[in-house]
Amino acid sequence: MIDLHQHSIFSDGTDSINDLIKNNVKSKIQIMALTDHDTIDGCKKVLNSSTTYNISFIPGIEFSTQDKGESIHILAYGFDLDDPIIERLLKESIELRKKRVYERVSILEKDFAIHLTKEEIELINKSNNPNKVLLANILIKRGYSDNISDAIKKYLYHKMPESKLSTEYILKNLNKSTAISSYAHGLGGVGEKRVDKDMFEERLKRFVSYGLKALECYYSLYNKSEQKYLEELSTKYSLLRSGGSDYHGSVKDVKINELSSDGTITDIKNFTILRAIKNIYKI
Repeated sequence: MIDLHQHSIFSDGTDSINDLIKNNVKSKIQIMALTDHDTIDGCKKVLNSSTTYNISFIPGIEFSTQDKGESIHILAYGFDLDDPIIERLLKESIELRKKRVYERVSILEKDFAIHLTKEEIELINKSNNPNKVLLANILIKRGYSDNISDAIKKYLYHKMPESKLSTEYILKNLNKSTAISSYAHGLGGVGEKRVDKDMFEERLKRFVSYGLKALECYYSLYNKSEQKYLEELSTKYSLLRSGGSDYHGSVKDVKINELSSDGTITDIKNFTILRAIKNIYKI
């Protein structure tokens, strides 16, 4: 079994690295990728650990990008951890992520009359990857909500795609790096509206021209028919096939190895992206 789209506490997931890997082992995953948003800190922790888990691990990232005002997520796999292009893209992405968090802080003040304390602002400043979950936890501690999902739905639901790197910029740079790029949940992800197929293919065609290498064909929200449609497009545009659950722990109602919405099981041989990934580590 394989799951190449997962998140940890190093971005907006709730599982520690140890818990995440243990949960993968319990789910009988043979190959996993950690794809935290705009950071590889969790991947470094995995590969620097002395603990043995008997599972294959692929370093990953999920870049938050924008294309014509729409939020687009691009996955990167199997890169060298010290790749200078990856390091630069992460630095640029985190700066914009901080900008988005402070925009959310302004919205909390303006729309909800919630003013963060000096200590809470310092917590944001010290974070290597500030995000909605960090703000949600602050709101929970302040008594505004009982859990992360509720806090996000009530206070942190606003879209701010204008403060992200462009999809074109990310893909063109990844194409020069050691990473393999993949278009994540192109038909719509968890909590997102579904994307019209004509619009999706128009985007996909452009992304291929920017250097896109793979397509996430297997995903927790997609049924067998949608998987087949994505497989056909991957063939049409000569793209490798990838897939993952988009597991976030308790933040989202998605399980590890949940790669379809109707119980469709995908053979590991369908993950043609594995042929191009050089850095697969046994941990």
